[in-house]
Amino acid sequence: MRRILIFATALFATVSAEACIHCAYSAAVQGAHAVAGVWTPTMAADDAFATSKSAKSKLEMKNATFMYDAAEWNILTDSLPNESFDGQFQHVDGNIRGMVMSVREFTPATEFLDSFVGGMDESYPGTKLVSKRSVTVNGESMLEIQIDMPVDHTPVRYYGFLHAGPRGIAMALAACHGELFKEVTATLSTFASGLIVARPKNQVKLKRK
Repeated sequence: MRRILIFATALFATVSAEACIHCAYSAAVQGAHAVAGVWTPTMAADDAFATSKSAKSKLEMKNATFMYDAAEWNILTDSLPNESFDGQFQHVDGNIRGMVMSVREFTPATEFLDSFVGGMDESYPGTKLVSKRSVTVNGESMLEIQIDMPVDHTPVRYYGFLHAGPRGIAMALAACHGELFKEVTATLSTFASGLIVARPKNQVKLKRK
């Protein structure tokens, strides 16, 4: 659990720097997520997500694969804060960041999420989990999550998917200035939907009767 807090803290430090850079561009372009209130999903009752057909580029994670559209997302190869990160991305318009991470050790999803958000709150008090729900992403059960984090008085929102399974933890998150969230929800969702978790070879998915 200590390790989770450590790499979570590294993520916050990185995003804080990114948010400051975005602030330099303009107050409307930054790091991620709404300050207050419960999100009303733009995509209503959708609970199944799939990788976009335009996501042709592949990034191999420790226990999953991440597909992304290289024409829309630039991978930042020199900005991995620790071993838990597999990749960080910047959207071509400069207003959205994305990140994917994985660890091979299994932790129940809720326990991991509690530690993750708790670690963020230690670095940025006021961080909170806005919502979570069970969804299906590329055929696998995941948690759809939203986290609000105040960075230097800037509201940042994270949106993405978290999977916990026999191969460990895999997560894809996108972040934007809170006031941009409703406008770019589809972009955040499309990014995070690139997460593809491989089922162990000896594990067969049972058919529903």
